[in-house]
Amino acid sequence: MVKTWLAFWSQAMHEPSLYRLQRVNEQRLLSHLKHELKRVLPKEQAVFVAQSIAALIDGIWLRGALAPSGIDSDLAQRIITDYLERQLPPEVLKKYS
Repeated sequence: MVKTWLAFWSQAMHEPSLYRLQRVNEQRLLSHLKHELKRVLPKEQAVFVAQSIAALIDGIWLRGALAPSGIDSDLAQRIITDYLERQLPPEVLKKYS
């Protein structure tokens, strides 16, 4: 699955129909993240955190595609959790822990 994602991602840079699908997917992810984050963060910070999470996701997929063992899901979860713990207000973290 990871290598398929990488192949799609690289092909999307050269194929207009795949590029459109990639952009739709990217915009949908950002839209969902921003929507949820605006509930607990100021708008500007919510946008920044949403873009950061999307970048982390892309980086995890890319590293997983390049690693012989694929994605290390435990490490990926720890990375994202660490980032969220640094960005979200303590009262939000308490609510979901």
